[in-house]
Amino acid sequence: MKDSLIWSTQPIFISSTFSDMNAERDALRDIVFPTLVEKLNDRRIRLEPIDFRWGIETSNKKETEEKELMVLKVCLDDIDRSHPFFIGLIGDRYGWIPPEKRMKDAEREKGFESKMKDKSVTALEIEYGVLASKEQLKRSFFFFREPLPYDEMPDDVRFMYCDSDPDLKKRLQNLKEEIIKAVGKEKVFTYKAEWKNNKVTGLNEFLKKIEEVLWKELDEQTKASEADRPKTWEEEEQRYLQDFIEDRTVSFSGREDVIKDLKEFALGE
Repeated sequence: MKDSLIWSTQPIFISSTFSDMNAERDALRDIVFPTLVEKLNDRRIRLEPIDFRWGIETSNKKETEEKELMVLKVCLDDIDRSHPFFIGLIGDRYGWIPPEKRMKDAEREKGFESKMKDKSVTALEIEYGVLASKEQLKRSFFFFREPLPYDEMPDDVRFMYCDSDPDLKKRLQNLKEEIIKAVGKEKVFTYKAEWKNNKVTGLNEFLKKIEEVLWKELDEQTKASEADRPKTWEEEEQRYLQDFIEDRTVSFSGREDVIKDLKEFALGE
């Protein structure tokens, strides 16, 4: 029973551009992930969504560029650290293209040589995290949003959701084609959204599909844990105690020897 008392972590990396995908990322955080967390808790799996854009608000182009650059500094490391499921959300923006030197520096730090030129931060995430990794291709899924009614948006809002530059539009189309070619059509989904009261709405179709896709993969990967469910009241009581310990120590670092002794004492090991 001891091994079944150990929790494991399942990361899910979310990649997208900034303000144009706020509604989708917030819906994942508030609706989809809590549902998956509840299902996985019974299997002693701790879901770890990774989205460096959560909680970052931008009000203009300059702020967006600064935040994109900040994200670049940490996202590649986290892709390596977690080897997660990779979820790509793509609308009608290619994303900000930083100075070439900064991108090259980021690549060199990872020992990676990109095949793309003048790429956006999001494109580099996707290339590094998915397209350049045969192993990652098997657990990567992409969701392409169909065009919003851009003619109903003021000019200063439209640019946040749709590129007007023909070159950027072409780069985005090429990126989508590379994604489909690499991961396969069965791992790429399109969905519709609505534009009401100056915000993206109508995401029920998107939420239903992404929860379905993720749970299918997570269920298959973790269902073996069902065999470890408590079979007696003593085992169930010990599991509740272990859950309590895990909840209180999950964010605590240091003094591992003391924590180990306390756990062994509490569990009677």
